[in-house]
Amino acid sequence: MVGRLKPRPRFVIGSNLSLLTIFTLATALIGCNDTTKQRNLATTAARRFQTLYNSGSCEQLYTDASQYFRSHETSVRWSRDCVQLRTRFGRWSHFKPESNNSWPIGGVGIVWVRGPAQFENGEAEVRLDWDIANDHATLFNILIEAGGEQISVPGFTGEVRD
Repeated sequence: MVGRLKPRPRFVIGSNLSLLTIFTLATALIGCNDTTKQRNLATTAARRFQTLYNSGSCEQLYTDASQYFRSHETSVRWSRDCVQLRTRFGRWSHFKPESNNSWPIGGVGIVWVRGPAQFENGEAEVRLDWDIANDHATLFNILIEAGGEQISVPGFTGEVRD
């Protein structure tokens, strides 16, 4: 047979599974993440943080924090840091999350919310980082920018703050 091409077989893995089938199955299994849900979890957690901060519940904030936070900030150090934050900034009256990150596909990592905050002693820019797992947000890091200074607890140095 001249002029007639024989159909080229598709690359097959195992028993009749093509690469397209594998890709389709992988995509379905990984799925798409609900980025709105991620933002809502982080925003709700930020409101809870604000409430506990204002009530002086520093110990509860530490207990509720992520493993990362607790492994990089001792409870004694957090107690001091929390009191210092409350003394310096005063009560936290308003927080408007204006930006965040999200994970549209694959595993969900750290989700943060950032925005202007009004404290009793002035304005600041606040970013709260949350470890989102099993539809639950736990505090990963706090970043407050005010008066040209950045305060990050526990920070990302890799050192344990004690």
